[in-house]
Amino acid sequence: GNAASAVNDTIVLDSVAPTSNAISIAGGAIYTSSTSVTLSLASTGASQMRFRNDGGSYGNWVTYATSYSHTLANTQGTRTVSVQFRDTAGNAASAVNDTIVLDSVAPGVPSLASPADGSSTNDTTPTLDWSDSSGATSYQVMYDDNSGFSSPLILNTYNAYYTLTSMYSSTAGTYYWKVRAGDESGNWSALSSAFSFTIDATPPTMTLTSSAVADGGTHNAAVTMTFTSSEATSNFVAGDVTAINASISNFTAVNSTAYTATITPSRSSPSVVVGYNKFTDGAGNNNTISNTYNWTHARVSRTGRPSAPPPTRRPLRLPVPQWRGPVPQWRGELLQRVF
Repeated sequence: GNAASAVNDTIVLDSVAPTSNAISIAGGAIYTSSTSVTLSLASTGASQMRFRNDGGSYGNWVTYATSYSHTLANTQGTRTVSVQFRDTAGNAASAVNDTIVLDSVAPGVPSLASPADGSSTNDTTPTLDWSDSSGATSYQVMYDDNSGFSSPLILNTYNAYYTLTSMYSSTAGTYYWKVRAGDESGNWSALSSAFSFTIDATPPTMTLTSSAVADGGTHNAAVTMTFTSSEATSNFVAGDVTAINASISNFTAVNSTAYTATITPSRSSPSVVVGYNKFTDGAGNNNTISNTYNWTHARVSRTGRPSAPPPTRRPLRLPVPQWRGPVPQWRGELLQRVF
């Protein structure tokens, strides 16, 4: 009948799985360009967790933490990561998941369009234009006044063009630019080839000269006149020349800045000039008025000497007849002269 003292043991009955479970991939980002991501995790009562990609198998249980480095399945497109939490009693909660788009492919390299490479413009706020790149959602323009892009401006835009403001291009000179395309995942294409353009807002001038006769001189025949532009032009024509008391022939383009023509006087005071806005330079600037070239055209006689000026026309003065007889008198009804 001897009874020993009682002994006992305890156990925690826990049949409730972890609650308030959550997962977020890369801070809730929609896109990623890398398979390596950080998972943000939350659970009440969890001591362990395990993960799986898409519809694959779960990995091993690991100690619960609120942050975990994870590797996505390396397939472009929407990726799903699922997590399951369990407590120390072994109660496992239903899985929760999050998705993200894996995109590690950069957009295509843009193709520059305008201003054309090597072109000139008189627009001090030109629009840089290029082709759309497949998959691109943004673009970066590198812009510099140095061909080596030693200190470029980085201009960002969501469009396949960028209009420069005067703060970037109001100064005449040559500028260089190239573009790259980006997407939502942060992938960037390679930079395009570089284009250059020149801003030129200075109007061209035209200078008239002739080796045959000096401006203001005297000459006795047709002259060859040279027209020299301060800048290359492709639209200067004979019709742009105004010749007074003279005609123009044999108009010839020697090159893009020099032209010649034969000026044949029709009167004694020929004059030649190129007026305003007759031609343009490569940037589209209209010309200013040229110098006016004047000379005296002296006609030549058959002897080879300058002709005497034509005689001055004077009115012919004839003497008025004077009546030198006796004054006529009336004799009867008729007036008779008495000599």
